[in-house]
Amino acid sequence: MSFSLRYRSVALSAVLALLNAPSGHPQSPPSHAEFEAASIKPNASGSRNMDVTAASGGRFGVSNAPLRFVLRLSFNVKDFQILGGPAWINSEPYDITAKAGSNATLEQIQPMLQSLLADRFKLLAHRETRELPAYNLVAAKSGLKLAASKDAICINPNSPPQRRPGEKPPLFCGIVQMGRGGINAVGTSMPRLLIALSDIMGRTIIDKTGFGGTFDIHMQFAPDEAIVDPIVGGRTEPNAPASDSAVPSIFTVLQEQLGLRLESTRAPGEVLVIDHVERPSAN
Repeated sequence: MSFSLRYRSVALSAVLALLNAPSGHPQSPPSHAEFEAASIKPNASGSRNMDVTAASGGRFGVSNAPLRFVLRLSFNVKDFQILGGPAWINSEPYDITAKAGSNATLEQIQPMLQSLLADRFKLLAHRETRELPAYNLVAAKSGLKLAASKDAICINPNSPPQRRPGEKPPLFCGIVQMGRGGINAVGTSMPRLLIALSDIMGRTIIDKTGFGGTFDIHMQFAPDEAIVDPIVGGRTEPNAPASDSAVPSIFTVLQEQLGLRLESTRAPGEVLVIDHVERPSAN
């Protein structure tokens, strides 16, 4: 079962900022880093949609979220950096709500989440460095085709405008919005694009372009087997051929539209290895 992600306005800026930020190296959670109150319940709705209902202001909440997604938020890692664990961490959704004792940000909430997972899911995990498949992002022979960002309308993510039913969410300057079949951004940078490509391709992306400006992106590509689900995974070989579709692969779109090319390589990278995890105890 795969999940699609929906954000509510209270969590939009915090979650997008975290998922579009480089992976950090948080320390083991201290014993006092605990929530005042927390609830974890299985979600039996059968829905494919996942909500992040709170991610700052001292509160954390997700609805219909598999444990793998909560691990990503708790340890600030990419999907492909999580190794091990039983299959149910990808498929069994939970509703999690928690309240901290202060007006904590999402980054401050992370060690509390780690403590909560250790207590309720009996999670044991460790970080290590392994040599992993990666991509070098280089300029295509035709040269870079990155259009300079002009007259971008930047919206404050802390006070987004009200949307009408069915209206697409706004683009926040610098933040890359992505899905299985598209990448959109205004006024973004190469480091931000690398982070999005890393999520989509399931590999670390290394910048070899030397480009330091800002640009806009509006890409549509075939969501074939070469693409990783940004939430759950499901990756096959990244070089698998594109599905039979009129929409080109991401490799083709990157080269033809942006003048960028992905070259396979290997590079050392940090991973989170799950040593032990259990289904959660009752509230």
